[in-house]
Formats: sequence, structure tokens, C-alpha cells
Amino acid sequence: MWPWASASPLYGFHADLDPKLGWTSGTQALCKAAGIDHGCFVGTNIPYIWTMDLVATLAWLPPAEMRCALVSIKPLRSEQYTGDIDPISRGPEKLEVERRYAKELGWPYFLADRSLYPGPLLGQLELYSSAAYIPTNHRAKTACERLLDRHGESLSKLPPLEWRDRLVTDDGLAQAEADLAVHNIFWTQAIDVDLNQEIQMEDPIRPGGRALRGSLRQYILETLHA
Repeated sequence: MWPWASASPLYGFHADLDPKLGWTSGTQALCKAAGIDHGCFVGTNIPYIWTMDLVATLAWLPPAEMRCALVSIKPLRSEQYTGDIDPISRGPEKLEVERRYAKELGWPYFLADRSLYPGPLLGQLELYSSAAYIPTNHRAKTACERLLDRHGESLSKLPPLEWRDRLVTDDGLAQAEADLAVHNIFWTQAIDVDLNQEIQMEDPIRPGGRALRGSLRQYILETLHA
């Protein structure tokens, strides 16, 4: 979050989007308007460069309509952010500047921490994120597409271990390659898999992931257009 006026972080993402993107006046101007001390790097008069915890690109939107959601990851149950706010605490001040920064860009802004997503969801997303993208020329990618073409939604009635065995037997994948393909199916929701429940590879999967993803997307979009 640059101290001076700057273009949207999405500038350059798509040529048709650039003319629609706003600018931010910079954190120095935002701090001045909010009556907050901006701060400098220790021992200098160089303005401190503020950062966001998470800038999440809403990748399901058409390229020419792309937006981001800004997220501050903070311990929401901490006394610093609940009850009577300490008037000299920098934490809440920073959140207010972040909120104003997001508003200037026309993007949704959220506060979040793990407590909002109890259970296995975050752990499983972390586990399967390494399989989020498989290059188009990778053997696992081709085999995964063939598996889905052959069996489609009927895979939901079979344990993921059987998916892996079919990839090994029918397509000659090594076990690690087959695991990559299976994990990619989980991540992309090519088969509806509830990642909010711990997946047991020897049991048929439980649906619900697509509905959860849809609910989260809808919530973000409602905030975007509020």
C-alpha cells in the first residue's frame, strides 16, 4: 500500500479492465484524513510502506470485470480488537486505513482469522493447494481428464483410492502422479467433494464442496456490490 497516489494493484492484468480501475490516494493521505500518524521507517524520514495480509483475486470473474478482495488476518478474539479499543493501539488504526484504501478501489474488505472456518477446511485446502494447477502437458493432467470423461460423476460413489488405482492401472501413472491427479480433482471440485469434512481416501467422498464454494463467492460478491 504505497504512501503516495498509485494505480490499482490490478493495473495491467487485462487491457479492457485498465480504464475501469480506480486509483488510491496513498496511505499518507488516508492517514491524514483519518487523523492517524502514518509513521516512518525507524531512524529516517522515509514514509513507512504499509502492507495487506491478503489480496485475493476473484479469479472466477470474467477478466474484464476482475476485482480483488482485501483481507486482514487478525486475532479477532483478542482484546485488542474486541470490547473497549485502546485509543493508543496501532492495530485498529491500521484496520481503518485499510478499510479506506479498499473503499477507494471499490473492493470488498474483510477481517478474518482461523476461528471463522473451524474444522478441517483450512488444513485440507493447504494440503491440496499444491495440486491446484497441473500443466497441460503433464501426464497427470491428461490422465485426470480421461478419468473424468470415462467415469464422470459416478466417481463420487467410489473411494478416492479406487480413482488412484484406475489412474495407475489404466493410464500407467506412478502413484505420486495419480495422487496429484486425485488431489487436483479435490481442489477444482471437478467432482463435488466436501473439504469441510476430513477426507478418508478409503471411503466414498461426501458432496458439499461446490455449495460451500458458491456460498463464499456469493457472500464476497454481495459485499462487492453493497
